[in-house]
Amino acid sequence: MKWFNGLAGTSLLLAGNLVQAQGIGYDQVDLSYRVMDRDRADTLDDKFDGPAVRFSMGITDSIYGVIENAYLKSHGPDVDVADLAVGLGYRQALAPDMDFIGEAAWMRRDIDAPSRVDDRKDDGYQFAAGVRFLAMEMLELNLTALYRGGILNDNEAILRAGGVWSVYGPLGVQASAAVSADATIYDLGLRVSF
Repeated sequence: MKWFNGLAGTSLLLAGNLVQAQGIGYDQVDLSYRVMDRDRADTLDDKFDGPAVRFSMGITDSIYGVIENAYLKSHGPDVDVADLAVGLGYRQALAPDMDFIGEAAWMRRDIDAPSRVDDRKDDGYQFAAGVRFLAMEMLELNLTALYRGGILNDNEAILRAGGVWSVYGPLGVQASAAVSADATIYDLGLRVSF
């Protein structure tokens, strides 16, 4: 019986530690459902939605790797847009609960349309700079400015704001909204930290 009490006490202690915030981490996977509204766009003027995944893993204390993939389907014509970004990020602590981040990534956009003539695939780049802030023990807020260039002869500046609420240990609920000159993008999903 003593071993059971000891095991139960240890389990409760570990569970209590998991509930507490882990600080600002960079080893994580974000799984999202993304909605993109391009009502103001010159091309692909429609609503798109689908899954998005972002994987981040620390390489050193200040450098981390990033892979992001999204597959969005149009509500109107049968058009699919797939984005893939692979790059590196840099973090610098501004305060114990705040980090500056900078990222550079290679990006590929693949547009699949009903007519093979409209199918397009192009490579480009993405730069990002922003701040991650641990506002409360279990709430992270973030603000990021992104610039994408070279993709299908188009350049795009995006401002994104979001947050992550730690539900239990490594599991959190994350949401963000982003705006650019021709699109509004919303993400809602889960973050798993490891």
